[in-house]
Amino acid sequence: MFCYFPFLLLLFIQILIGGIDIYKLNLRWLRSQMRTVLQEPTLFDTTIKENIEFGKIGSSKDEVTTSAKKANIHDAINELPNSYNSSVGEHGGLLSGGQKQRVAIARALLGNPPLLLLDEATSALDVENEALLEETISEGSKTVLIVTHRLPLVRSAHLVVHVEDGTVGWFGTSEEYMELKSFNEKPEEVGESSQW
Repeated sequence: MFCYFPFLLLLFIQILIGGIDIYKLNLRWLRSQMRTVLQEPTLFDTTIKENIEFGKIGSSKDEVTTSAKKANIHDAINELPNSYNSSVGEHGGLLSGGQKQRVAIARALLGNPPLLLLDEATSALDVENEALLEETISEGSKTVLIVTHRLPLVRSAHLVVHVEDGTVGWFGTSEEYMELKSFNEKPEEVGESSQW
């Protein structure tokens, strides 16, 4: 399925940015307008500060700390012996899974990209951090594409596309989806920590 995805997009979906089809845009420019955070984020064996700064080269200390606060990682960073100058270790091995994801989210939020792609980027976050992230990504005028199994993130979406076994099984508003989920599942499955 993945190999055919761009071809299928051309057949069924038109994606516009600023009213222009993405297939007519310069690929380098398009990539400069988006940030991606994956379930297992890539961190480099350097300091937390430098890992966040990769999101916007030449960013100021205030921009880095503001971004870390938005990702709710600032306080945890300040508890480390060297604060923002602490090493993350090889592949971020000195940080927990949730900390790695929040550092990667801080990096992605730096510079306020117009397009943000989160692919299972909250899988290691607790409910509180996930809720704070949901508020953060709802701020401003950016398009956020979230791939998730976690139901709480769906609540703030304008459009939900439910994909199962590689095919679109359903799409509509978040309100319609929540109603559908609560109708088709037991009440305890629709709780805060519910997954599809």
